[in-house]
Amino acid sequence: MKSLVVTADDFGLSPGVVEGIVEAHERGIVTSTSLMVNAPSAEAAFEEARRLPSLATGLHFVLTFGRPAGPPEPLSRLLDEDGAFRKNGSGAHELARPGEVREELRAQLRAFEKGVGRPPTHIDGHHHVHIHPGILRVAIEEAGRLGIPLRSTDREVRDRLRLERIRTCDRFLDGFFGDDVSEARLLSILESIPEGTSELMCHPARPDGELERVSSYVAPRNRELATLVSPRILDAIERLGLDLVPLSSLSGLTGPTGG
Repeated sequence: MKSLVVTADDFGLSPGVVEGIVEAHERGIVTSTSLMVNAPSAEAAFEEARRLPSLATGLHFVLTFGRPAGPPEPLSRLLDEDGAFRKNGSGAHELARPGEVREELRAQLRAFEKGVGRPPTHIDGHHHVHIHPGILRVAIEEAGRLGIPLRSTDREVRDRLRLERIRTCDRFLDGFFGDDVSEARLLSILESIPEGTSELMCHPARPDGELERVSSYVAPRNRELATLVSPRILDAIERLGLDLVPLSSLSGLTGPTGG
C-alpha cells in the first residue's frame, strides 16, 4: 500500500495562505495542515479548522517567527531585543534546552486547543525547529502525552521517534519547494513514492501584502497552489494507486523504514 499525506505548512501566516490551503484541500490533494498560533491570520485559520473537520489540523510549533505565546523569560536566548523570536539561522535554536522551550510549546498547544476547540492532530515545527535536540525532547514528550504523530524529517529523527513509540510517517518528502515548483516536478515525486506512508510538505497560498511583509517565499506558493489542484495531478494520484490520507489516520507505528 502506498499512502500519501500532503501537509500544507504555515496555516495562519496571512489571509492568502489561509485561503490557499483551504482551496488546496477542498479542490486538490492537501489532506493535512499545520497551524501557527502566533501568526497574523491565526484567527482565520482557527475558524477554517473548525469548519473543515476533514482537514487534519496540527500545530506548527513556532520559535523563529513572531512573539511567544507564553512567558518570555525562559526563552531569553531565543528572543531579540524587541522580544520577538530570533530568525531561523541565528544559531540560538540549535543550543536550546528542554527547560527553555517546554512552557512555550505547552502555551502554543493551549492556544491551539482554545482556538480550534480540540487538540491538534499532529505536531511539526516551523523551519523544522522541532528537530534540534533540546527542542525534540520536549516535542516528543508532548506528542506522547497527546498520542499524536510528530514529523520526522530524516532517518535519524524517524528512528528516534519510533524508539520513543511516537507515530510518524515512513518518509518525508521536501522536494516540492522553491523556484522549480511545477507539475512536472510534483509528478516526478509522486512517481517515485515507494510502499508505506510518505508525507509531502507544501506551502500553497494566494500571495497578498501580509505574506510579502512576513515571508521571503511568496511567488512559488501560488505555483504550488495551482499544481496541487491540477486535474493532471489528481489523475496521477489515481493512476499511481496512491491513497491520500490525513496525518490523523496514522495508527501505531508504520511499517517500512524509508530513506
